[in-house]
Amino acid sequence: MSDTSVPTIGYYRIRGLAQPIRLLLTYKGVKFIDKFYGKSGAKTFDEFTGVWFAEKTILGLDFPGIPYYMKGTFKLTQSTAIMRYLGRKHGLIATDETGLVRQDLLEQQLTDIWMSFTYGLLFNKDYETLK
Repeated sequence: MSDTSVPTIGYYRIRGLAQPIRLLLTYKGVKFIDKFYGKSGAKTFDEFTGVWFAEKTILGLDFPGIPYYMKGTFKLTQSTAIMRYLGRKHGLIATDETGLVRQDLLEQQLTDIWMSFTYGLLFNKDYETLK
């Protein structure tokens, strides 16, 4: 039986979208369980995603997806929603309108940078050489 007082972060066996969540929890000194999906060294998409696809419909998530955050009966998906929730919970969110607007802007700017980097790497014709 798992400890429901310790949150669980579920994600593939990569840093990806779950890494900022892990970093935030670590920064705040929160112990958590890292639930990894996918075989290490998987050679096919099915090997990488198979366990997650089998498990996602039985976890009771409103919108089954990863990363997910679970603590007791509280369950949340979507990396940005999780980060916002944890930011509020741990006092890491702006408290005035100007700060909130700047925070929203920074969030979206970081998303644009992340997506440009990811797509630029994954869809580059020289991907194998660059990785």
